[in-house]
Amino acid sequence: MRTAFTTDADTTPPTILDISSDVVNGSYGTGQSIPVMVTFSEAVTSTGSVTLLFETGTTDQSCTFTVTGATTGTCAYVVQAGDSSSDLTVQSVSGTITDSASNAMVFFTPLQNLADNKEIVIDTIAPVVTLLGSASVSVSQGSGYSDAGATAADNPEGDITGGIVTTGSVNTATAGTYTLTYSVSDAAGNAAIPVTRTVTVTTVTVVTDVVPTPSSGGGAISASTSIFPSSVQPAVDGLKTALTMLVNGLALPVHRVSSPRINISFNAQGKTVRGYALSLRPDFQGAGIYPYQSSIQLTLPPQSGRYTVYAKLFSSTGDPSPVLTSFVDVLPVQSSVIAVTTTKATSVQPPYQFMRNLRLGMRGEDVRELQKLLNEKGFQIAKRGNGSSGNETTYFGAATMRAVILFQEAHRQRLLDPLSLKEGTGNVLGFTRAFLNKGSF
Repeated sequence: MRTAFTTDADTTPPTILDISSDVVNGSYGTGQSIPVMVTFSEAVTSTGSVTLLFETGTTDQSCTFTVTGATTGTCAYVVQAGDSSSDLTVQSVSGTITDSASNAMVFFTPLQNLADNKEIVIDTIAPVVTLLGSASVSVSQGSGYSDAGATAADNPEGDITGGIVTTGSVNTATAGTYTLTYSVSDAAGNAAIPVTRTVTVTTVTVVTDVVPTPSSGGGAISASTSIFPSSVQPAVDGLKTALTMLVNGLALPVHRVSSPRINISFNAQGKTVRGYALSLRPDFQGAGIYPYQSSIQLTLPPQSGRYTVYAKLFSSTGDPSPVLTSFVDVLPVQSSVIAVTTTKATSVQPPYQFMRNLRLGMRGEDVRELQKLLNEKGFQIAKRGNGSSGNETTYFGAATMRAVILFQEAHRQRLLDPLSLKEGTGNVLGFTRAFLNKGSF
């Protein structure tokens, strides 16, 4: 007697379980290689190559691999110039793939895509450094120099001014030309075009050939029109002369200032004036004679009180002007008065710091904090139930994503325009996360 044997035939086609990478989360730039691994539901074999197509901006890039009797396949995506992605993922998988029973794969959508497993930013755009202040600065030898610095902006990281590296230095004790260079790179390694500032330290020379010695005709400048303006100016502190000394741009009987550093200027015609002398003593003891400047910085003693500033100008022939005087009251620094009341002080809490990027489908306490912030600022997650004010959850769902989009579009100038985006993305990535962490909105 013949016994019949039956077997259950395998008719289930293979599927893609997961697409991931072993690189660390972060930003990647031109030329960097990102290995991507595809995990199948069972051992499979490809006929020809399997192609992974990535969403990388204007031009979608791809990589290929072959697989023979294995449950995984790997290929490397190499970042090309111009590529961009705020969260790299695989757009499609294509190829001829079968299992050991010759069942062909018909469903190529992975259960878990690359963006579900990793936070990979593709950034090939270099940041931009912007100089603050003038590109060319001139200071006098021996004076102080405070550099204005520069700012740096990046797409998609936003403000990266804190990463600027300044090379070069300025020594105001030594006359010469100094160059300061400002450079920065973003997290993906894209380097900005450096910008420079030239600082010229000029020599301050005492004018030894302009001595206040009267000429044979008396030589007093008050008898000549060479140093005075054509129009008659008001007298200053009783001096009956057309020549006027201005303090901080004003001609007053008494100047009241809060800072001991003042600006001295004159109404003289600069082309006929060669030198000047300033002093807090009427006999000008110890005062030098310097080349004439239209604006002169003078620092008074730091103690509050009244000071008399004495000035002389010298013509191109060495003739001195009458002594000009101006009274300056340096006001005392006002102390802060703290009023003590019985009212309970309200503590100001620092903004919550989001330590990772957030997107649709994620969970965590930071998602709850995000929902609280959005609800508080009027970007309502839900009117009632889960997600509503007081009922925030740890799940980043579609309602949270919609609220993030509204938030981004409400702050378009800060969050979208710098990235050339027309609408919100709903993702809390580097730029939006940094804005939230500042709390200044």
